Amino acid sequence: MNTPTTTNALAHWPVAQPAPLAPVRPLLTPRRGTAAMLTVVACLLAANLFLGWLGVGGPSAAMAEPTKTLEPPFNAAEQRRQNVEQLNQILAKLAAIETKLDKGISVKVTEMPAVKVASMPKAE
Repeated sequence: MNTPTTTNALAHWPVAQPAPLAPVRPLLTPRRGTAAMLTVVACLLAANLFLGWLGVGGPSAAMAEPTKTLEPPFNAAEQRRQNVEQLNQILAKLAAIETKLDKGISVKVTEMPAVKVASMPKAE
């Protein structure tokens, strides 16, 4: 008996081998990268200068913070002088209160609440 054989129909076609790859040079070497970055920075600075010359861009004077008045630097002697003045005022008020208490205070009771005496427990 004849047994059917299978054959590859594309077997007679030659298979193409890929060409060897050439060594790939990096796009930016350290020297080229530095030069490229310096060029970009120089272009941006030139654009900024040009736009500033035209009056375009940048913060306007209205957006700036208002100038604050400068306070004088901390003065410890002035602060001590103020503290001494305040202490003298407090002492004068305290002396006035003491003299009133020394003269005596008259108290007049206009209404007396009911007095309740709690009973004491008996001793056993």
